[in-house]
Amino acid sequence: KEWKLVEDTLIRACAGRYHIYWSLADSKYAGTAMLVRKPLKPSSVRYTLPCLAEASKEHQDPADPSCHPEGRIIVAAFETFDLLATYAPNNGNTENSFERRATWDEALRQELRARAKPIVWIGDINIAPAWPDVSHPDWFLRQCYQGDPEDMRGQPGFTPGERARFRTLLEDCKLVDSYRHLHPATEPPPAGGPYYTWRGHPPVHQPVAKYHGKGMRIDLCLLHESLLPRLEDSAILGHSEGRIGFMGSDHCPIRATIAAAQAANVDSSGTTGAAATAAAEAQSFSASTADPAANGTTSCEGPVTASGDGDKVEGKGIGSPKATTTPFKFAKLEKIVESEHLDGSIIDLE
Repeated sequence: KEWKLVEDTLIRACAGRYHIYWSLADSKYAGTAMLVRKPLKPSSVRYTLPCLAEASKEHQDPADPSCHPEGRIIVAAFETFDLLATYAPNNGNTENSFERRATWDEALRQELRARAKPIVWIGDINIAPAWPDVSHPDWFLRQCYQGDPEDMRGQPGFTPGERARFRTLLEDCKLVDSYRHLHPATEPPPAGGPYYTWRGHPPVHQPVAKYHGKGMRIDLCLLHESLLPRLEDSAILGHSEGRIGFMGSDHCPIRATIAAAQAANVDSSGTTGAAATAAAEAQSFSASTADPAANGTTSCEGPVTASGDGDKVEGKGIGSPKATTTPFKFAKLEKIVESEHLDGSIIDLE
């Protein structure tokens, strides 16, 4: 019944204005979804990457090779870039989890380095890239695993080893962190401000939760450096120890806006001039992580993606995708998200 609720919520809330694509794990563990504002439609949508299936059996779905077994991947092709939405596995606190995340990172690095078409990569990437991306760096490094290897010590998502791998990935794949590009920092900003996308869960059986008043920026929008002339905005839409704007989740929305290729006078390879303008896309692009009805994003004009917990949505096998264009009244969306939340990444085209 729970997977049916997920399916019905997506269809009733969004199908009138969006094409909906999703891929969810079989046990409420992980998943991604993408909503693309009509009439825009990707030329293709995939639910895994070959590099992951080749790297490890953990990333292979024996029931359906076209899907990631935990629903962690959606790739949509548009005219001047591809849109990659991921829910990256947590680094964890064991040797097996360390290896699993390292395999994921290396597979994505190889995949994105080999791509000829520019990529926009969004979602819960589960990495705070640098010192200013956590509210209390020294404290986070003292948490969780403290054994060997030394570079795996600290809060998952902020260990020295993870950050080093991520720097290599950005450099090799010519990717840019859109938020940090527009909002440079060398020291952690104030813990209560709109600078962190994850703030943990509220206390349950204790007066103050472990992560109360602390945050990490682990939900990101990365884009190929050739798309930088089109980057207009990148923002974090939640703040404070009260988790304002988090809508019941431990993650808050983010938003990035990428101008139309025409407006930027640049083509998908970074070429400028009249020829590039003539061949450019007609839409601009905006990416964020949130519910479509939250923080004013009900007016978004393009793809919306989300990642988070959920059940398998059809009997095709673990992580099976599903697409729908069932009509509905968009006004229902605001009512639904008062009680239902999909944690992850939203993309909209203006």
